Amino acid sequence: MSNPIPSQPVSELSGKPIVQVGIVVRDVVRTAGEYANLFGLGPWFFIDIKPTGVRLHDQALGDGDACVRVATANLGKIQIELLQPM
Repeated sequence: MSNPIPSQPVSELSGKPIVQVGIVVRDVVRTAGEYANLFGLGPWFFIDIKPTGVRLHDQALGDGDACVRVATANLGKIQIELLQPM
């Protein structure tokens, strides 16, 4: 068996604290509820973000055609962010 090639970090993060962790999920509300039950996370704050001027595959999307539902909660000094593409 050959020796694996050591992986290189994408960016240098040593000495820098992690302050936010983002997780893409299928259902923000359901996942926030599960995380609250499993890990005691909360309170959760929800917001729908509707960006304007979005281009996808070199095609302009109409305003409101793209949306991300976001839920955030704090876990000590780290913010957990759940992201649901709509």
